[in-house]
Amino acid sequence: MVKHKRRPRAPSAATPPDCTRHATTLGNSRQTQALLGYIKPKASSFERLSFAGRLMRELLLSQKLHAR
Repeated sequence: MVKHKRRPRAPSAATPPDCTRHATTLGNSRQTQALLGYIKPKASSFERLSFAGRLMRELLLSQKLHAR
């Protein structure tokens, strides 16, 4: 039996952080990894691209760890 992780909740709309992310592994047969990121609405292009790079780096690192 596969044990499911709790699904992330959206950050509170009252006090949104500058950027945050949630990662989980889905309970399907392929153990798909899901990565959800939130960034402040008025983030600059540089902030958005930097955050996207951090998300991709985290995803690639976790894939390498799971491949072993």
